[in-house]
Amino acid sequence: MQKRFPWHLLFALTSQRLGWSPQTIWAATPKEIVMALFLPIAREPKMNRKDFDLLCEAFPDLKVPHGHRVIGATSVPAKQTELERERERHG
Repeated sequence: MQKRFPWHLLFALTSQRLGWSPQTIWAATPKEIVMALFLPIAREPKMNRKDFDLLCEAFPDLKVPHGHRVIGATSVPAKQTELERERERHG
């Protein structure tokens, strides 16, 4: 006599442990299910204040002069809008 596959366990594990919907479970391959269930989930520790400050020092915010805009990694003069031209004309 052939043993039946424990579908109820598969659904319980994937829906409860992984939060998968039935559609996701049925669409997944057996290999994807095994990998999702048994590979450890890498959890990076949250960044502390010291590491954040070091990151800010290494990559400071780009200082953008008034009237400029950022394109890529540089700032360039922004085109004057009609409203800005009116303000300059009428003070």
